Amino acid sequence: MRRGTTPTITFETEINCAEFDKLEITFAQKDEIILNKNMSDCSIEGNKITIKLTEEETLLFDSRKNPVQMQIRAGIGNSRLASEIMYTTAESILKRWVFDMTFKAKFSANDCGFRTHIVIENKSIITTFGEVITVADLPHYAGEYTVTPKTSSQTLETRDRVMTENLTVGKIPYFEVTNTANGKTVTIA
Repeated sequence: MRRGTTPTITFETEINCAEFDKLEITFAQKDEIILNKNMSDCSIEGNKITIKLTEEETLLFDSRKNPVQMQIRAGIGNSRLASEIMYTTAESILKRWVFDMTFKAKFSANDCGFRTHIVIENKSIITTFGEVITVADLPHYAGEYTVTPKTSSQTLETRDRVMTENLTVGKIPYFEVTNTANGKTVTIA
């Protein structure tokens, strides 16, 4: 069950619950009673007991104190029955109120950012996420994407250009041969 919501919980039993003249459903956490519901809070049909918890009731549970223990106690005349303890969890929420919302996000290349402005019940929330770099107006690089080093300097005209591939610089051309003095002669081209 998620805190701050309004869940409907149905218990299915092995007996006809319509015979109950007393009924109590207890919710606890860490063996501390958090909530009691009685017969007037329940809908009974055959062997099913259904209860609906309110937003305020589910906010009573602490997601840091899981599990939530549940037990049904019932009476038929002078007889008393108790179910085994059942378990669920109280899942956390980010805020302690429930609302319907619509997000309206506006994007602009000039803003160079992502910004959302949310207004809920006269409360304003503004969020900003990261940085956006606009490259749509730059020309594409039209030169070579694979180059081999030379003995003279080379300039690739990539400044203020959009590149569509990685630039690959090949290894320096290098040749080795045995010379007449039993050594090696290295040629770097």
